Amino acid sequence: MMQPGQSTMATAAANGPTPDLSVVIPSFNRTALLRRTLASVQQASSGWRIETIVVDDGSSPPVETTLRGEASGIDQLITQPNQGLLFARLAGLEVVRAPLVLFLDSDDFISREKLGLHIEAMRSGQAEVTYTDVASVEVDATGRPIRPPVPDTPYPEARDSADFFINLQPAPHAPVFRTDFLRRVLAQSAFPPRSSFNPVAEIWFYHKAAVIPITIKRIPGPHAIVGRHPQGRLTDQWEKLGIASLSVMEHFIADTPPGPLAAAARAVWWPPALLVHGGASWHASRPAKTLFEALANRADRRHFER
Repeated sequence: MMQPGQSTMATAAANGPTPDLSVVIPSFNRTALLRRTLASVQQASSGWRIETIVVDDGSSPPVETTLRGEASGIDQLITQPNQGLLFARLAGLEVVRAPLVLFLDSDDFISREKLGLHIEAMRSGQAEVTYTDVASVEVDATGRPIRPPVPDTPYPEARDSADFFINLQPAPHAPVFRTDFLRRVLAQSAFPPRSSFNPVAEIWFYHKAAVIPITIKRIPGPHAIVGRHPQGRLTDQWEKLGIASLSVMEHFIADTPPGPLAAAARAVWWPPALLVHGGASWHASRPAKTLFEALANRADRRHFER
């Protein structure tokens, strides 16, 4: 459903055969870096039908203007007023046509093999989610690598939904999801999105998904690459992440109905001593609330509402 102020531009490919996989890339004032991200997707697309969706979350000048006339590989470009990362990803997911979807940030890169590895793994098995390891690379303001990528510690095999989504919490560009699974997660009425969750958009989704039993498959190798650049990243802003993460945890506890998987997910974050079960909902006890309030008072909360 189109939102006020939102528009979509689509190429002819957007009305062609069903893609093998869709890549959703929100962008906000990062056109130079976005070019590199798009180039890495194009390189990884060889031999596959890949749909590339860019959500311009209020950039100035707009992505449509700065990339006009370039062979960017964008199949659908959604332009909307600035709403933040979480809502940009949701806008992109709404128009996905492929059975599989990968979320990238506009300063992420992928290996040439990543997309094919996911497509083949998910075609040959029943997994709702597959994930790779990650690396990081230092880049300049245009996304050009300054040094070779450095692999991060490999992820372990996930035991279940709670372990994967709450304990491992892989970088957002590591997993590929079945689109119907994502939409099933978002169809749950409990724990709706909030603007305060924007700095940790994937953590909100991970909490919603943690209560659904699924099959998960790991694909070894650092095929998702984080760009470290002069503009900085949200992951470098610990106070913003701390406030948003605690807000997610509080609302997850208050809004999610009890059940075995919900209990397993809560137990990862919150030791039993910090939880009080009251009727149909769970509430953080005073020590957890005190921690949240202390962080909230440390900075102007309005700064964290992007």
